Amino acid sequence: MIKRKKIRELLGFNDLWLALIGVPVISFIFPILFFKATVAQGFIAYLPKWGISFLYTIMYWVSV
Repeated sequence: MIKRKKIRELLGFNDLWLALIGVPVISFIFPILFFKATVAQGFIAYLPKWGISFLYTIMYWVSV
């Protein structure tokens, strides 16, 4: 596992705030852009799509 100091050296900055704001925003927009999902169908119908997109976004953000 990479230590926090090593991550800062690789990125050049701490991306904690970008991750805290970016992951929910990206995961909310992703189904709308790529799968034609809308919140107008109801938030309960949109919630599973947002949850799956949230997990994929977190995995991608952490791994890259």
